[in-house]
Amino acid sequence: MPREILAEDIERFLTTVDGVVSARLLTSPSGEVDQIYITAEDATEGRAARRSVVAALMTAYGIPIEPGRIQVTHLRGARAAEVPDLKVVRVEETASGAEVSARVQVAWERAGERRTGTGQARGPAGTAHRLRTLAAAAIDAVRAVLEPAQRRVTLHQAALVDSMDQPVVLIGISAPTPRGPEIFIGAAPQPEGEPQAAVNAVLDAVAKWMLQAPAGHPETSPEGNRRARLEAMRHFVRSGAKAPLEAPVRQTPGGSPADPEAEALDAAPATEPSMAGRDDRVPMLSDIVIDPQEIRPEQAGGAAVMAHDVSRPGGASARTGRQSGEDGFYLALLEARTPVRIRCRDGYEIAHAVLRDVGTETLLVEAEGGTELLYKHAVISIRPRGASPGV
Repeated sequence: MPREILAEDIERFLTTVDGVVSARLLTSPSGEVDQIYITAEDATEGRAARRSVVAALMTAYGIPIEPGRIQVTHLRGARAAEVPDLKVVRVEETASGAEVSARVQVAWERAGERRTGTGQARGPAGTAHRLRTLAAAAIDAVRAVLEPAQRRVTLHQAALVDSMDQPVVLIGISAPTPRGPEIFIGAAPQPEGEPQAAVNAVLDAVAKWMLQAPAGHPETSPEGNRRARLEAMRHFVRSGAKAPLEAPVRQTPGGSPADPEAEALDAAPATEPSMAGRDDRVPMLSDIVIDPQEIRPEQAGGAAVMAHDVSRPGGASARTGRQSGEDGFYLALLEARTPVRIRCRDGYEIAHAVLRDVGTETLLVEAEGGTELLYKHAVISIRPRGASPGV
């Protein structure tokens, strides 16, 4: 008769497998193992973790499991081998009257390399102040052995609590991470008021922090990438916007440009219209309008717009140059204020209107006591209601 095996026992057993941090089993209604979810260390490869779990279950419990039923996720952070080992070398504490001074020396070791750092701090007497002074000296020593990018570590809080019938020192530090500053808490027992307990708690908190954000291995979050792209875009736009305000860099006929990029840009053929006051060396984007001519090319001397003096009804308009038949037609209607009948393409019709102004693309008419704007391309015909005006 097969013996009964609890899922909790299997989960606890899987945490003893090399590289497995935690495990969770899902069983079918018949009690068979359906899925296994494990959390592995960052240094453990997914295939290796699956093979280890399959072999461990088979040898220990005789349970066969397909590797495809094992889901592996990795802890985000540093590899354990990359995190340096911090050790306490010496702790000195001196009390003089109402003041306490501390001197702490720590050692940093990794891959055969060793560093030592010393930190000092002073503070008022008292149990709470004494812990903060020792922790501040320990953090000062830790900063001395860390990489420059890791030295933004500060003391957040220090406390002494009772746990399992013995005093325990809790130290909280504030340290930078890819997600922003975070609080990491370290703990260490304090037998008989030993000052090294506060230093051990600091090193415990620092070790937890370095497991998530190791020095020299900056992790870029999606938000950091997005911010970098936005900063690059803003820099590009600002540099392009400032170009018209800066004096163009010109060289003497016999000289040579000092900037290689300027020389390459000056040698390239001009592909965009140029405006006065703009540095031609600055490349322009194709979707940026440099000259109004790009929007609507106009004739020399300006656009052909009917001009008349509305302040002098009936007065002759002073126009020079050659007029087209359309211009003459509109001019006569404007000067005589002749009522007209206007028909549009969509069937809209104004039976009685007076032409007030003529533009390049529009007509301004007065009809039924109001003013109306019509587009020329929508008008089929304009017929005077009185005698035909002269052209």
